[in-house]
Amino acid sequence: MPFSAKVQHVFSIPDKGTVLWLTEVSGDPVECDRFGTEIGDATVLLVDKLGIRDRNCLTGKKVPRYGGVLTDLPMSDAMRLYETTVQTVEEES
Repeated sequence: MPFSAKVQHVFSIPDKGTVLWLTEVSGDPVECDRFGTEIGDATVLLVDKLGIRDRNCLTGKKVPRYGGVLTDLPMSDAMRLYETTVQTVEEES
């Protein structure tokens, strides 16, 4: 299923890849998904083991869906993605 999300935070896991912490997630990213960013296309290597989730805050209001994905993006470039939107790249047939 296609997904889109806003990048809230970016950090590196040495020798593994770059994690994008996402919020306002629609759809569900899965391993091997290709997605577009402002710095080019990337691949989801792994989705947070808790998955993309939602919850209610203390006031009872719904919090937008959030979660992390490990990607093949270089950390030095990925830092520029803060507060940008990423979304699935449609496969050409």
